Amino acid sequence: MVSEPTSVVFIVVDIDMDESVEQSITGRKNSAYHCCVPLCNGDSRYHEDLRFHRIPGRTKDEKLKKEWLVKIRRDEGPDFKITTSTRVCSRHFTKEDYLPPTKSGSQRLKRGAVPSNFNWNSSFKARRKIIRHVDRDTQTDDSDTDGVESEAMQSRESVETEVQSLKAQLLAMHGELEASRKEAAAAKEELRNVKAKATLSKFGLERFGPDNESIKFYTGFPTNEHIKLFFNFIKPSAELMTYCYASGERENRPASRNMLLIDEMFMFLVRLKLGLFEQDLADRFAIHISSVSRKLVTWSNFLYFFLGSQIIWPSRADVDRCMPEGFRELYPSTRVILDCTEIFVQTPTSLLLQSQLYSSYKSNTTLKGLIGITPHGAICFVSTLYTGGISDREITRCSGILDLLEAGDSVMADKGFDIGNMLQEYNVELNIPPFLENQGQFSTQDVQKTKTIASLRIHVERAIRRVKEYHFLDSDVPLSTLGSVNQLYSIACLLTNFQGPLILSK
Repeated sequence: MVSEPTSVVFIVVDIDMDESVEQSITGRKNSAYHCCVPLCNGDSRYHEDLRFHRIPGRTKDEKLKKEWLVKIRRDEGPDFKITTSTRVCSRHFTKEDYLPPTKSGSQRLKRGAVPSNFNWNSSFKARRKIIRHVDRDTQTDDSDTDGVESEAMQSRESVETEVQSLKAQLLAMHGELEASRKEAAAAKEELRNVKAKATLSKFGLERFGPDNESIKFYTGFPTNEHIKLFFNFIKPSAELMTYCYASGERENRPASRNMLLIDEMFMFLVRLKLGLFEQDLADRFAIHISSVSRKLVTWSNFLYFFLGSQIIWPSRADVDRCMPEGFRELYPSTRVILDCTEIFVQTPTSLLLQSQLYSSYKSNTTLKGLIGITPHGAICFVSTLYTGGISDREITRCSGILDLLEAGDSVMADKGFDIGNMLQEYNVELNIPPFLENQGQFSTQDVQKTKTIASLRIHVERAIRRVKEYHFLDSDVPLSTLGSVNQLYSIACLLTNFQGPLILSK
């Protein structure tokens, strides 16, 4: 016969018990308890009059538990863990916190009672010292004295043990902190070395640093300081520019760039100064060729409008203040020195376009531009590019420079600028070398005038040479880039003003 399995039912009763209640239920005396409140020396071994209460631990009492921890100034963590032996003594409760005593004499806390008496608040009452008055003739009980001394010694040892434990924890934490500091310093040093190696392997402005010769070779700026000043000059506007071919009409976000802004500017300057191909730049800067093309077009548009918006035509007072002695003595009214320069372009298949671009002076198809400099050497006028077949007189009339001149000014130019009658309408004088005309030879005065004008006009040739040092303009400009060549040419002319003075003052 097989018996049926017996079902066993466990009933779990979850009640809050203090020491006296627990002892009455279990029928045995528990181990010693120590009060967990800071600065309290309550111990069940030496203070039998005290009751020790558990910290609420049931799930529904989580809020009450937090209140207890706040009141006793304790936080759960590595240094304080709540166990079944963690107790708070009755010193920290008031009479109103307790229920009436039971028949067995035990007394429990009321539901929701929270400790409130501590030695850091005014409501806490320190224990009254017990002073024993003994007659001289009465013999002292040595056993009572020994008990008090033993109790004080044990309490002192407990405090000293806790202090030593805290000191040990503090030393351990200090050691961990020092180790963390050393690790952080080592990580920073390693990161610094990695950045230094990355900078050396990266083709960018930081790679050359104070190497001014390389800076001048790649960008045209004389020193690293010059290019940094120029970048800081354009940076506020450059951070807001919208990239060419960007999808949609939205403001550009600097965080979305795959290159530093200063490296983008550096790449554009390298392209203009050395005339490198876009594929070469893509390999050097480790980006896609389409990104190179987009950034170059964007920077070309930005610098053309940014530099073009700056006022480079000086006032009459500024010209007089900066005028060199050579002009001041011989031609003090000179406002501008004019000359033309030409850029070779790819020969088109159209015969009509060939005839328009053909320059009899260069015997090639070219684009022609007018450049004007002040007597002290700064470029103060840059015209747009015209077809190479245009004359110096016509380009002067079309460029708009005549509207900038004032009555009483004088213009210095080469013999090809037959613009004397046009300048007379503006009450402006023209200083050019004399023509031979019907004379058999130049007079001594004409020869001297030719030499003087040539020695002063040579500075415009030097300014044009600075422009031609941007080697993008060296080779034949492809017809496909005619839409942007005018911008690149104008930027090259205006950037020469950032290279320092052309004429050094003596």
